[in-house]
Amino acid sequence: MGKLTAIIVGYIATTFAAYIILSVSYNPLVNWLGPYFGYRFPFILGIIYLIVGSPLHNTIILEVWIIIGLLVGISTRKGLRAWGSASLVWTLTTITMALSAIAMLGISLGNITSVSIISGTVSRLLDVLLAATAFVPYSTNIATIATEPVLRVLIPYLSSSITSGTTGTAGLSGAITELSIHALENYIIFVATSIISGAVIHRVLHGKKKISRKAVAAAISIFIAIIFIAMAASAGISSSSQPALQTGETGNHEIPAVGLNTLFPLSLSGNSARISENNTVMPSYATGNNSSDQAALSLITPQGNLYNLFAMGSSSNNSNSIWSGNGLMLGDFIVSANMTSLIGSELGAEYSKLASFAPQNALILAYNGTGHSGSASSMASSIGKEIGTTFNPVVALKNITLSGNNVEIFIYSSSASIHKLDSDFMATFGNGYNGSVPEIFVTDQGLNNYNSYILSSGYINASIVKSLAGNTGINLSNELFTAGLFEYTNHFHSSGDVHSYNLSELMQYSSNISFSNSSQLSLVGIGYNNGTGSVVDTSNYTFDIYSNNASLAAQTALNTPGSTFHNSNYRAFSPSSVSVKFNAVFPAYILYDTTVKRVSANTVEINVHIKNNDTSQLKDFNASQSAFVNNYVKYGAASSVSGNYNESNITLSPGHYANFTYKISFTGIGTYVIPYTNISYNLQGKAFSYGTNATYISQEKPGYITAMNSMINNEASQYTFLGKTIIAVQGFAISLIDIILFAIVALDVVIEVKGLRKLIREHNQNTEK
Repeated sequence: MGKLTAIIVGYIATTFAAYIILSVSYNPLVNWLGPYFGYRFPFILGIIYLIVGSPLHNTIILEVWIIIGLLVGISTRKGLRAWGSASLVWTLTTITMALSAIAMLGISLGNITSVSIISGTVSRLLDVLLAATAFVPYSTNIATIATEPVLRVLIPYLSSSITSGTTGTAGLSGAITELSIHALENYIIFVATSIISGAVIHRVLHGKKKISRKAVAAAISIFIAIIFIAMAASAGISSSSQPALQTGETGNHEIPAVGLNTLFPLSLSGNSARISENNTVMPSYATGNNSSDQAALSLITPQGNLYNLFAMGSSSNNSNSIWSGNGLMLGDFIVSANMTSLIGSELGAEYSKLASFAPQNALILAYNGTGHSGSASSMASSIGKEIGTTFNPVVALKNITLSGNNVEIFIYSSSASIHKLDSDFMATFGNGYNGSVPEIFVTDQGLNNYNSYILSSGYINASIVKSLAGNTGINLSNELFTAGLFEYTNHFHSSGDVHSYNLSELMQYSSNISFSNSSQLSLVGIGYNNGTGSVVDTSNYTFDIYSNNASLAAQTALNTPGSTFHNSNYRAFSPSSVSVKFNAVFPAYILYDTTVKRVSANTVEINVHIKNNDTSQLKDFNASQSAFVNNYVKYGAASSVSGNYNESNITLSPGHYANFTYKISFTGIGTYVIPYTNISYNLQGKAFSYGTNATYISQEKPGYITAMNSMINNEASQYTFLGKTIIAVQGFAISLIDIILFAIVALDVVIEVKGLRKLIREHNQNTEK
C-alpha cells in the first residue's frame, strides 16, 4: 500500500504548497480578480507557479519539489515504485488544476468542445476584465503584476512581439518553450528526489546493517546544507509587501473634488517662450551655460481644489550627472501617490480607478539605437544606489522605430515604500537648483496633507531628440529637470462669494522669494479659474505672476484676460505680495463617514453618513454607491443585497445628515473596492458632483481544508450524486465523496501502521543475525 500512501501524501503536499505558500506570490492579481473568480483562482495560480516556475531562479520552487519528492519517496519505500507514484501525483495535480479552471470559468466537461460555449465564456471573461479595471485595489498595478513569477517570463516575449510588429505567435511560442523547459526541470527534480529517497529508505529498512545515529544526523545536515546553499544562490520569489487593507473608512473626511491634472505646460527656448501644443507635462527648458529656470504656480479650480505646481530645469553636459550614459535619450524617475484622484479629475470618478494600474514609482530609460539592455540595467542599479533602493525590471520595449531610428525603452520600478522614495526624492534630485523655488517645493512636499501628488525628475539629451524629431526650429540643450504637482482637494468652500488668497498661505511659505541670477525666465504666481470651460485649459484662468523677466513671461499662455505680470528684477519679494481676489461659488463644506462592519465571514454591513457642515442649504442632494454594488452583483462576486445604497433628491439643511445602510454578501476573495460614493447637489444655483475616496474591504480566502472540500464537492456534484451535501457540521458540508475519501485514507493509515511495524520487526531480526 506504499504507493497509495505516496499518492495521497504527495497530492496533499502539492495542493497545500500551491494554495497556501505559492499563491501568495500572486497577491496583487488575486486581490484584484479574486472577487470575480473566487478561491479557485489562487489555487490555480499556485499550481501553475509550482509546475512551470523556474527552480533555478526561484528557490522556493526547488525547495518545495525536493520536500514533496522526499515525502513521496519515504512513503513508497522503494525507488522504482516512487517514480510511478511521483508521476501519478504530477498528473493528478495537473488534472485538478484543469478541472478547477473549467469550473471557475463556468464550463462543464460535457460542452467544453462547443464553439459557442467557448466563445461565450471568452466574451464573459473579457467583460469581467473590462469591468474590473474600474475596481483596482491599492496594491495592484502594472509593476506588481509584471513581477509575478510566471508573468515575469511571459511579458518580455509578448512585449518583444508587440514592438517588433509581429502577430505575437513567435513571442508566445518562445514563452511556451521556456515554460515547458521549467516544467521538465521540476518534473526531473521531483522524480529524482522521490527515487533516491525511496531507494535509501528501502536500503535502510531491508538492509542487514543498522544505521547509526551519526549517519542519520550527517544525512540530515547535508540535506539542510543543500537547501541553505540553494537559498543563498538565489533571491527566490517572495510576496510583494502589502499595505494593510482597509475594512472601511472611519472618521470625518472632506470630499475630494475634481481638479486640474497637468504639470506646467510651459517650455522655454533660449530666446523665446513656447507653450507645448497639447498642454502636456513639460518642465522649463532653457539654453545657456549653467542656467536654472524655475516656476511655481498655485492653481485654484472651480471645484475648490488647490494645485501647487513646480518645474525646474537646468542645462547639463551630462558628464557628471546621475544620468550619465552613452546613447541615453531620456531618463525619468517618477513617484506618485493616489493617482486615481488626478485621473478622475479629467475623466470622472468612474474611470479614476484605472489609474491604479500605473506603478507608484517608475524609472524610465529611453535609448537611441539597439543593444542597450546592459547599459539600462547598469544605470538602474546605479540610480537605485543613489536613492537607496533596488529597481526591478517591469518591461522592455525594443525595436521601436521613431523617424527611421531604432529606440529602446526600459521601465523599472522599486518595491520600496512610497514614503521612503518620497523623502529621498529631493535629496537625490534637488541638487544644482538655486533660488527659492526648490525650497518651496521641499516645504510643500513635507506638509503631508495633500491628497495626491506626482514627482518627476530626469534628463533629456537634446541632441538625440533633435536628430530624431528633425529640425523643429526650437533650440534645445541637454537638460536636467525636476517637477512636481500636489493636489489638495476640497480646499476651498463657499463661506462667501468673495475670496482672496496670497501665495504665502497657498504654498505655506513665508520667507522672501528670490530667483537664480543665472535664470533667463523664472516665475511664481497664482491662477484662479473663472468657472467656465475645462479646468485643464489655462485660458480659463486669471493669473497674478511675479517674474524675473515679466515681458517674456507675458508671452506665455499665462497671459490671459485680466492677468497681471510683475517684474522682480532679481530682487527678493514677499510671497504674500502675490495675491488674487475674485468672486466664486465653491463647493459646500461636506463631511462623510463610511464604515464597514463584519456581520459574518462573507457578509458585511456598510454604513454611510454624510453631513452638510456648510452654512447653506443643499438642494437636489444625491449620494450613491451603486457603482460598487451593481458591478459585483452583476458578475456574481456578491449577492444578498439588502437595505438602501443611495439617498436620492433630498434637501440637506446645514448641520443635517444624509444616511444609508445596506448589507452585502461576498462570494469571492481578495479586495472588494468601493471606488467612490458619488455625491451631487445644487448650491446657490450651481451644480456640483464629486466622487469620494475609495474604501477597501478585504475578504480572506478560506483555509486549505475548507477550500479543498468545497472544490471536490462542487466539481463532483456536477457529474455525479457523490458530491451532494449529506450533512453540514458548523457550516462544513460533508458529502458522500468526503466519506469515501476519508475511509480510503483511514484504511491506508491502518495498513501502513501494520506494514511499518512488520518491516521494523523484520529489520531488527535481520540485524541481530
